[in-house]
This record gives sequence, structure tokens and C-alpha cells, in this order.
Amino acid sequence: MRWTTGLLVVLAGVTGGLAACVGDDPVPSSSSSSGSGSSSSGGSGSSSSGGSSSSSSGDGGVTSLVPTTLGSRLVAWFDNDKARFLVPEAGPLRVARWEDRSPAVSNANQPAAEARPLAAVHLGGYRAVFDTQTTLPQALLLGDGPAIQWGNGDFAVFCVCSWPKVQSGRAALWAKVDEASATPEGLVLGFTRDATGNANLLAELGPGLVRRSASAPTDTVLHRFAWVRQANRLAMRVDGAEVYALDGAGQDVTNAGKPVAIGRARNAKEASNPYFLGDVAEIVAVKGALSLAEIQGVELYLKTHNVL
Repeated sequence: MRWTTGLLVVLAGVTGGLAACVGDDPVPSSSSSSGSGSSSSGGSGSSSSGGSSSSSSGDGGVTSLVPTTLGSRLVAWFDNDKARFLVPEAGPLRVARWEDRSPAVSNANQPAAEARPLAAVHLGGYRAVFDTQTTLPQALLLGDGPAIQWGNGDFAVFCVCSWPKVQSGRAALWAKVDEASATPEGLVLGFTRDATGNANLLAELGPGLVRRSASAPTDTVLHRFAWVRQANRLAMRVDGAEVYALDGAGQDVTNAGKPVAIGRARNAKEASNPYFLGDVAEIVAVKGALSLAEIQGVELYLKTHNVL
């Protein structure tokens, strides 16, 4: 399989108490944060045209921020405009390419037809769907390069997605790992669920599998999620509010030579399911620092753009 350019991902959830993955103690979040909750209308934020300006909103005084306003810090932006999808088959609508709207222009691709995620209509466009009826490693791939080599620096990954209740184990959204290794170096962002159905956000940062989490929604509707690392601190956000934070999260996540997989981590031999089974409507990835106003502005844009 050819590793080509790619995509990502980011999304949002609901509130939730603090919890931890197996073997981890919960770490309380700081009081820094927060944007709006997941109310039904999105206020008057930016339209889906995706221009480079921001606009005001009545959503708690937050200003909606179109991702392109972030300039060169924006390293991946995949949205649900149907013109951005290549769906070549006449049968099931399987996505072969998702076009990147960031300055990096790193399209997410999947050359293998059997490994392409499904597509579904959403708001007049598409959203990528990772099929729950298969064990194939369905994912889109983003080729390695400086834009996704983040080292020990700041980064943010935002995603609008849903996560079906049927899944157990790990569900990767954004993963830059070495699939040949049993404990691969790299970065995995996504979700995890235990045998009793408890769901949490997931972050794994290189060797040692540093893993902390906060309760995640388990319904089948779209939410906004974000993983934001700033100065050795990794915050997890759901529907515009910080729900969890981990200090000492400054591991190098460059993993040079490895692509990012959207919707898959590691390989098909892993015991727990490494594939994401759900809908992904939009992903925004940033390399570099963001202010709280910028974080909240992107989250508000995702809320209005996806009519959440």
C-alpha cells in the first residue's frame, strides 16, 4: 500500500466527570477554559464558505474563527463540503481522497479500495464514515512531512464526530505510529471504552503509552472534541469546555517517516479494536501555540458550520 497524503481530525462531545483509562489515576483539569456548551443553534458565527476572516457571535462573547485565519499554523483542515471528497465507485460511496484546505495542502488519501471509509450525506455534503460492519483497516492516510512533525511543541487537534455505542476497546482518530511495533512510538488521539461501556477520551504520546482520559459521550450524534497541548500540558475539551488536563505531557511525537492515519492506529493484529467506528464530519489540526480565544473561536466555528 502506498502511504500518501492525508487528513485528520477533530470533534466534540458532551460534559462528563473525570475518569481514567485502565491503570491511570484521574488528573484534575485546571480552571483555564471554556467555551460554550452544545446548545442547539450555533449563533452567528462564520458561514461554510471557509473564508479567512472571523466574525462575532453572541455565544458567550466568543468570536468565531475560520481555521484559515490561523495562517501557517493550520496544517490540516478537512470539512464536509462534498466537493472536497473523491468518491469514485458507482456502488458504496467509499472515500478515496479528502482534500485538505490548509496551507499545507496535504490531502488525505486511501489508494486501496477495500480500506476506504464509507461516505454519507450530511448538511448537503458528505461526512466520512468508518464502517462498523468490517474488520478491515479503513482509514485515510496523511503522508509524513514537517507539517505533522510536532516534536515537543504545542499542537491542537479539533474534530467533529460521533462514536457509536457498539464499539469497545480503542478507537483512534488521529494516529502517527509505527504499525510494525507492538508498542509503537508516535501519537494517538481518540477514544477508549471498557467492557462495562464506560467511554473516555484517549491520548497516547509515544513510548510508555502515557494515557489519560475524561468521560466522553456515547450517543450517536455529532460532538466537538479537541486535544490541545501547550507548554507540556495536554488538555482535552468537549463541546467547547475543558474537561480534563494532563501535566508532564511533553513527549516528542515527531515519529519521522511515519504517516498519520485518520481512523486507524497500529495494525489489524492488535487485540483491541484500533479502528474508529463512527462519523467524522470535520477535522482541524494546528502546529504551534493557540490562545484561549483562538481555541474557543475554532470551536465556535465548528459548532456553527456543522449546525450543532
